[in-house]
Amino acid sequence: MKTYADLCGKRLAVPDIHAFGGWQVHLREARAAGLDLTRDPGQVIELQAQDKVVESVLAGQADAGFVRSDLIESMAAAGKLDPAQLRAGQELK
Repeated sequence: MKTYADLCGKRLAVPDIHAFGGWQVHLREARAAGLDLTRDPGQVIELQAQDKVVESVLAGQADAGFVRSDLIESMAAAGKLDPAQLRAGQELK
């Protein structure tokens, strides 16, 4: 997935729909790109923790997820994941 439009109909994991970086920022950016995250993804899955978002994507339970990029870096440094397993969403514009 390279754009917000690619999230249409997909399972999207987020920490919490009240989280600023894990949801609120993306609402505005996605709307600017023509996607309403409150209705266009097939399912929004709230997992209450950013590391659980990463785990759900890796396990195939979600197609994409929103987390802070430093979380991926810290999980990689702790040996909890290989960052090559994920694609960072900087290109989601």
